[in-house]
Amino acid sequence: MSADKIVAQPTTLTGSIGIFSVITTFEKGFNKLGISTDGVGTSPFSGDGITTGLSDGASQAFQLGIEHGYKRFISLVGSNREMSLEEVDKVAQGRVWTGQDAMSFGLVDQMGDFDDAVQLAAKLAEVENYQLYWVEEPLSPAEQFVQEFMNQVKVSLGID
Repeated sequence: MSADKIVAQPTTLTGSIGIFSVITTFEKGFNKLGISTDGVGTSPFSGDGITTGLSDGASQAFQLGIEHGYKRFISLVGSNREMSLEEVDKVAQGRVWTGQDAMSFGLVDQMGDFDDAVQLAAKLAEVENYQLYWVEEPLSPAEQFVQEFMNQVKVSLGID
């Protein structure tokens, strides 16, 4: 899935092109509490995980999966942004860029704000007449209080 055009504000944080995985284990905590586990499984990896940590084999399998996913991710970015894998990899690796930097790297097509993006989308879709409807969740009493307080601060400081 990709966009025909990407619009970003200069200070937008753009990224990250990367992939990672986290596996939570409790083996050290269980050991401190004197809790042990045991079991049987149908594969060498079926005993790995939350109570025992990962074996070297399972860790390598996860790493290969992450590397495969990363290569697929940068391949999709490269094909949709007309960049080589090497060009994408130089700006990827999970890093985050400002919108201005992302544009200089070819990750963003133009600088603009929300209204610019809507106008561009309408133009690309060949839609001339459209309306935007803002649907907002009502503020909680605490949020209403903070909003009213901030409005009073602005008034007292002469800020619109």
